[in-house]
Amino acid sequence: MRIGRLLRVMRFAKKLQIIFTSLTEAAPSLASLGMLLLLVIFMYSIIGMKMFGFANVTNQTTVNYHCNFKNFFNAFLTLVRSATGEAWDSIMYDMGRSKSILFQCESSQEYADLIANNMVTNRCGSQAGSALYFFTFIILVCQIFLNLFIAIIVDSFVA
Repeated sequence: MRIGRLLRVMRFAKKLQIIFTSLTEAAPSLASLGMLLLLVIFMYSIIGMKMFGFANVTNQTTVNYHCNFKNFFNAFLTLVRSATGEAWDSIMYDMGRSKSILFQCESSQEYADLIANNMVTNRCGSQAGSALYFFTFIILVCQIFLNLFIAIIVDSFVA
């Protein structure tokens, strides 16, 4: 009912008609760019599982039960969270944390130790790997894709 009311108002408001027409013209381009964005997040999720999840980087302040790379679903949601800009730098810091007085972790763990601990590990992260991973992800997703979305919408308004 409320959408119908908006469509009825749109007949009389010419500016609103122009906005609606340009957004409907840009919808196919926005959909294909959105699918490309999902593909990039999909690829980065798999790479993140390989780099951080299977190594079982231990849970910390930001990396916890909900935000981790231990399975595909959590990795995908963690990257969507990072793409919105919510604490991606904290996640990067936690994934690259090395052994210190305040953070006790093991730099390497043998397979026999994994079996003895029921496959529970307490591994350290890689500072260079996490920095490279998250910087390339943020530059690619936040900078390039966001600007492409804006360019498509502005192009449809101009045309």
